[in-house]
Amino acid sequence: MTIQTPEEYLAEFIMYDSVKRYLRHLKKKSVKMERGSVPFDTLEHLKYALRHYTSFTGKNPDELIEAATSSIRRLGTTLEIDDELDSFWEATPTKTTAAVFFSFLKSFYRFNGVRLSAATPGTPKVRKNLIHLNNDMVRRICDVMPLQHASWFLSNNYMGLRLGGFRNLVVEDFHIENFEKNMPLYPVFVSKMVGGFFDYTSYIGYDAMMKLKTYIAREGFLKNDKLWDFNDNYLIKKFKAFAYQAGVIEASKGFGQQGEPLGMCMLGTHAQRRRRNTVQESVGTNRNWCDHLIGHVPKGANAKSYSFPEDATPEDLYNEVLKALPKLEIYGHHELSPTEPTVQLQRVRILEEAKVMKNMTPEKLQQLENILKCIRTKPEMDGALENIMVVTKHTQAGD
Repeated sequence: MTIQTPEEYLAEFIMYDSVKRYLRHLKKKSVKMERGSVPFDTLEHLKYALRHYTSFTGKNPDELIEAATSSIRRLGTTLEIDDELDSFWEATPTKTTAAVFFSFLKSFYRFNGVRLSAATPGTPKVRKNLIHLNNDMVRRICDVMPLQHASWFLSNNYMGLRLGGFRNLVVEDFHIENFEKNMPLYPVFVSKMVGGFFDYTSYIGYDAMMKLKTYIAREGFLKNDKLWDFNDNYLIKKFKAFAYQAGVIEASKGFGQQGEPLGMCMLGTHAQRRRRNTVQESVGTNRNWCDHLIGHVPKGANAKSYSFPEDATPEDLYNEVLKALPKLEIYGHHELSPTEPTVQLQRVRILEEAKVMKNMTPEKLQQLENILKCIRTKPEMDGALENIMVVTKHTQAGD
């Protein structure tokens, strides 16, 4: 598999000495933080910041540094460049994006010898009461998506990558030779370029594999082809548009060009990532291992500075994902998907009580067992209790 280097990713600007100098700084910073390579998100923000700012000023990166140096010599201050950067922020419609660009541009100037005094604008606070995706919401959103989008959305339900992170995944990463096997989980290779911090193995469930298999066959992808080479902004807009179609969010101020609802949106672009981490924590997985399974550097108690949990084998991590599988499956349960321990105990208790009931026939017992066999999680058990009561009530009544 061919992975783009930072130089290749920044090809439109890498010929400028100022960009080469700044990239060297980013590489040193990445090594210091033990990431091993410049995170994809950083390269993405840098590229878009330079693209928008050079278009705004009409100067290439080297000319920006030359103009700033000349201005400081002439005026004795950075005021002229500060004003230009402030004007750029004011002219950029999306202030959150503008603030991110502003920060990268100040850093770009600083590591080219120009220290600006303009204050970096604040970004909006993280909103409270954000929507937390559940299985029903994921299913509804996936149901309204065409195959090319449903395939990444259902896959990312298991992987929990950043919304734009999976854009560099290629067919080979999914080890499609395993797709012919009957497995509860299918391994996926996530590289540093995709995950941002380190290479690791993620997994997708059987339902996601089947949808992905259909998508690959329909499009005729080869092993090095990217599956979802979407533009970041397009992807975010479509994510919200499909969530609106599924009735998960509302539109308060009309719609954009991609059909996305405008105005405040309580469904964040990290919703799948938060859901994946929350589900893994809910089955008792070690906090550092939860971080590793979504590509985070461990941040839990006694976290190490390196990324792979030293006391975990690949089999250990696989088993942790398997524990979370019943809560992650969207379209039915795979036959090898485990049952939550409390649900398994409840299954046994219900069957034992049913066996001694008056007039419990083998047919009625088999009916009850079939109902219980499909149940993997506590919410499902709670929802099925009414059907169970119908079976047992009729038996006790002698029907």
